[in-house]
Amino acid sequence: MTRRCGWVLLFACLAPQSAAAQSPATAAVPGWDPAIQSWHAALDARAALRDSGPTPVEVLRALNAELTLGRPERIGLMLQRYQLSDPQLESEKLALEAAGAYALKSYQRAAELFSAAAARTSGTARGILVARSGDAFERAGKPAAAAAQYRTARERLDLIGGWLSLREARVTADSSRAFRLVDDAPAAARRMVPLVRGEFFALAGDTARAVAVLAGAGFDGRAATLALASGDSSNARQLAYRALRAGDTTVANTGIELATGPLPPRTSAECLTLGRALRRRSSVEAARLVGQAVARGDESTGTLMLWGELLAESGNLPAASHAYRRAAAHQDAEAVPAELARARLLVRLRQPLAARGVLTRFIADHPAHSLTPNALFLMGDLGQDSLYRVLIERWPTHEYASQARLRLAARALARHDTAGGAAFYQAEVEARGSQQHAARYLLGAIAARRGDSAAAVNVWSGLAHDDSLGYYGSIARTKLPLGLPAIAPFEPAALPEDLARTVEELDLLERAGFAAEAAVLVSWAVSQVDADRGLELAQALAARGRSTQAISLGWKAVRTRTLNDVGVLRAIYPWPFHDVVAAEAIEFGLDPYLLAAVIRQESSFDPDARSRAGARGLMQVMPGTAREAARRMRLEWSDQLLRVPDANLHVGAAHLANLLRYYRGDPVPALAAYNAGRSPVERWRRVSERDPALFVERIPYPETRGYVRSVLRNWAIYRVLYPQDSALDSPGN
Repeated sequence: MTRRCGWVLLFACLAPQSAAAQSPATAAVPGWDPAIQSWHAALDARAALRDSGPTPVEVLRALNAELTLGRPERIGLMLQRYQLSDPQLESEKLALEAAGAYALKSYQRAAELFSAAAARTSGTARGILVARSGDAFERAGKPAAAAAQYRTARERLDLIGGWLSLREARVTADSSRAFRLVDDAPAAARRMVPLVRGEFFALAGDTARAVAVLAGAGFDGRAATLALASGDSSNARQLAYRALRAGDTTVANTGIELATGPLPPRTSAECLTLGRALRRRSSVEAARLVGQAVARGDESTGTLMLWGELLAESGNLPAASHAYRRAAAHQDAEAVPAELARARLLVRLRQPLAARGVLTRFIADHPAHSLTPNALFLMGDLGQDSLYRVLIERWPTHEYASQARLRLAARALARHDTAGGAAFYQAEVEARGSQQHAARYLLGAIAARRGDSAAAVNVWSGLAHDDSLGYYGSIARTKLPLGLPAIAPFEPAALPEDLARTVEELDLLERAGFAAEAAVLVSWAVSQVDADRGLELAQALAARGRSTQAISLGWKAVRTRTLNDVGVLRAIYPWPFHDVVAAEAIEFGLDPYLLAAVIRQESSFDPDARSRAGARGLMQVMPGTAREAARRMRLEWSDQLLRVPDANLHVGAAHLANLLRYYRGDPVPALAAYNAGRSPVERWRRVSERDPALFVERIPYPETRGYVRSVLRNWAIYRVLYPQDSALDSPGN
């Protein structure tokens, strides 16, 4: 499939900004064109080979493409078919062949090819290739060769010399040299020093000492792996299950690999520990394991509650209700929330009579419990308005009291009691409750409906001012209508010298394929920088696809600034992959600001994001949805492409555009369907308001209601923050 002109150039510009997404096999070495990290450009490069006489450069680009498209095994076949005899391209050819071998885990061959490619180039490029060779030799189990390559690379890559020293230290056989090398570690790498020491002792054959050093520093996963390899399965099991409880995702993931492989759970406690860890990946699998813990005798309230939560998350509502019922039967303080959780599930299972019975008993048995307002609200939802009033009277400042006022107002309006509805909204405004902005907007809507346009304008104008960048302020502006709120122009400051050096160091680590070291450096920099300078670092990180860390720095800066500060907002609402988003928006007739708003809500621009349900990538696309979208567009597809930014955007944007067409351009039901699916949205539209803003207020799923509000707010914020993109406003451009 050949694409519009400009993709190759576009991604050549983008590549330095998205180095974090690069595979270690294809870290930017000579011969690997960052442009071909683009799925579109990869398809173009592959298509170019259909010509009868492709040029050597086109063949190299096609080799790049196979790496991006997940077909490294094709590289050898293509090199056999297309003989590249140009000596000027020999280094590039060898580097690409090495990257393919690395991707196929043929590390010995990869190391030799990287080394051969390095011999044909010079400068920084040579240093990077030598470092890649060292990494491959280390993975191939050739520590002496790896140490020599790391030592050589350090001579050409002085900026990351300390990191290369650590690499060499863990594979050298010279103990005195290893300890001297460790002393050269940069401050950012201090966390890695125990890991390096442990690896050194392991290489020296002192496994017991290696395990002790690693476990003592919190590297339980690696310690467990070494203990298992040495035959100490008892210690390995203890360390592996301790690793599952680690806050460090890398450590926990190693524990998961061991516990789902050679060290499966044997006891209810181990089943429970593994289930909790797997919750990050799959609620279904986590529920199965916690269920095993229950079956093996763990009938504690906490375990039954967790089982119920996981079953509910995985969609097995009847089983979840049963688990909560068993937990509630314990009749201890910890079991009280189980009764309320079961009542919620009974409502979702459309068993209102059973739910009402559970809630009635709960309120009678726990009149002063902190969860009683929740129970009263649920009873009100089941049709007992009087309990909404009890809630408001007894807990006037509670979050659910605010929700109850809005529910009573909506029900009054449904009875055509406009004055009664307005009174409840006004009560929420006067109480300064959590829903006061919603109440103000709806008061304006009531005034507009009764023909009092002056009152409506007055209410909405005040709301647009007080909630200028919030959801309700944004929709108030559309009703007036008002333009976008004024915000100071953004002028990015130059990075201070020390931060500039850190970023340069990060770039070089990423080019060398040292992903673990790059992650450690970023974590250290984020933890060390003060709030104001953090905004400068945030811009640099966002430009490199590290938006999660940029967003955290933005929120850190709120402590000393305000949310109206353009620098803070730019950090919290970054726009990496900007040109890619714009190109996909234009192709599918979408507003690029809307597409950016969806990505910010779905993944915070993290290409590796993955939900418990299995949604992946920038737009959190389910594999099945992606396959269906690709089928409609007649695209060759594989699930691994969901991690490639523009491939994920392509199928996600196609899905969103399809929903917008179905709903005739109305973003509100389209966004609701993107989050919850089309079937529930169709059900809601049959019985709810046609006014988009009022429809949002009536969405019964709290998650979907919040999602739609958040995306619409994001949409407005992106238009304010990136006004220089006004040329993209029209999807038809």
